[in-house]
Amino acid sequence: MLTWILENDVFSQTDPLRVGAAQLGHRIVDWSDDWWPDLPTLAAPAVFHGSLVNAHHIASSGRWQPGAWCDTARFHCSSWYPRANAWLVHRDWRHLSAVNFVQQHEQILAELGCTDRVFVRPDSPLKPFSGRVLSRDVISLKALDYGFYFDNENLPVIVAPIRRIGRE
Repeated sequence: MLTWILENDVFSQTDPLRVGAAQLGHRIVDWSDDWWPDLPTLAAPAVFHGSLVNAHHIASSGRWQPGAWCDTARFHCSSWYPRANAWLVHRDWRHLSAVNFVQQHEQILAELGCTDRVFVRPDSPLKPFSGRVLSRDVISLKALDYGFYFDNENLPVIVAPIRRIGRE
């Protein structure tokens, strides 16, 4: 019997995958955040369907088979931005480490044509910090939540001019 681990916060009780799995007599287990950092033992085979961060954790652990398919590297902005540049909100951007951005921010802002503010987000889809607009005078590792959400000053980031958008 196949065990499906489904994330309730992502998929409703009437989600077609949940309904179909139940109709086929498969076991359904609701994901629990209490399973961090150690996943429970589940009878194989077990498949997870849910958020990227949980799929990444499961795939990295190798504990459940087949577990979760999660090629996190392909979701890094630096992986797909070059091919999608025509559709990006910001067409001009830089990819560099957080510490290099902080140390070279005057030069980078000038290259991007930013006069007073800039948009910064992590390269990683796992979002070790939230993307944000920073004023030139507050750019620092602390302003990126270094030491709070992440501890690697070489964390890759994307830096781009700010753009006003009406909605997502």
